[in-house]
Amino acid sequence: MLVRDVMKRDVVSAAPEISLEEAAVIMTDNHVGCIVIKKNERVVGILTDRDVLLKVAEGGTEFEVVTAGAIMTRFVIYINPDANLEKAVKMMKENKIKKLPVLENEKLVGIITTTDIALAAPGLLH
Repeated sequence: MLVRDVMKRDVVSAAPEISLEEAAVIMTDNHVGCIVIKKNERVVGILTDRDVLLKVAEGGTEFEVVTAGAIMTRFVIYINPDANLEKAVKMMKENKIKKLPVLENEKLVGIITTTDIALAAPGLLH
């Protein structure tokens, strides 16, 4: 089974200038755990619900002022849609991540998560 067979094609994305408050609303409204951060259609980062939670735990943050770009993960690990699911699982385990953007020719075409894999091929996650 390939990544393209399992990935979600409707990826929630936003600009790095959005505030954490806006990011939290977007994640909540779209029922997603991350936002892929794009600038000029190029993926420049990923912001997860965990990133936002850790910033909240620090305290003293004005969430309408701090931007997604300020706390996003800049080194985005991604996969090609024609890769097999075993490769996606290996990448996730090696990098301790649960969300993997899918890029084709440097363009965001989807996202795959451990939940997607668990539903499609649960035996791979052992």
